[in-house]
Amino acid sequence: MILIPIAFTSDHIETLFELDQEVIHEARKEGGTGVKRAESLNGSRVFIEALADVARAHLERGEIQVHAIILPPSLGP
Repeated sequence: MILIPIAFTSDHIETLFELDQEVIHEARKEGGTGVKRAESLNGSRVFIEALADVARAHLERGEIQVHAIILPPSLGP
């Protein structure tokens, strides 16, 4: 199984501790050996360029904020 922390764009203590230490460690204790965490995007050149493109497009349109995407209740917290 591969864990993909889509809510995190970079590695930080919550990702490293909760996933690596708790989830993967617990899975190994239960006999699971094939659990890995996908690397976060961190300093990926492609990711940084994509963020810059989004920011540039907003600035060119004169937008000063991004409107939130409202999730249907079935996908929300």
